Amino acid sequence: MIGELNSKGVALKVFKKEIVYDGPYIQIWNHHFVSKTGKKGIWQVAKRKRSRNVVIVFALTQKNEVLLVKQFRIPHESMVIELPAGLTDKKGESYELAARRELLEETGYHAPEMIKIIEGPFNAGMTADKAVVYFAPDVEYKQRQKLDDSEEIEVIKISLKKIVNFITYPPKGVLIDLKILGYIPILKKRALI
Repeated sequence: MIGELNSKGVALKVFKKEIVYDGPYIQIWNHHFVSKTGKKGIWQVAKRKRSRNVVIVFALTQKNEVLLVKQFRIPHESMVIELPAGLTDKKGESYELAARRELLEETGYHAPEMIKIIEGPFNAGMTADKAVVYFAPDVEYKQRQKLDDSEEIEVIKISLKKIVNFITYPPKGVLIDLKILGYIPILKKRALI
């Protein structure tokens, strides 16, 4: 068997993996499995070709403002407000360097300090991507954004005191990445905010 997960008597076994779509950026795989009752099934998994890891930056300005980015996301056909983030797709680049690069490219802000706060599955039901999340206190504006041709990003600064309200009652016509709120309790628990 290729993979096995045992938890309290439950055994899910993956016995075959095959590529069903091979595009320029992603592959779609069928993972054939046997359930705990012996029933066979197929789980489709998306895999990035250049990187399977994402870095996310929860950045605070010296005025205690959270840096967010607003950009059009094609899968949602809508503007989405999220934390600065990106792929670790440069050869030999550490997670921290990728986080610094993405923050600078997307926002123009430099992080004097990067503190890794958590890592784990990014969208466990669909992909094997892992996210590594950094906290960047006291970020400083250094330069204009350096965006890819497919990126059009607006930087939004929201007071840390108002972030929960902003996410709970977002501006009309935009979606909010729900992961933003998930990092706040971790930052508080570690006495970083």
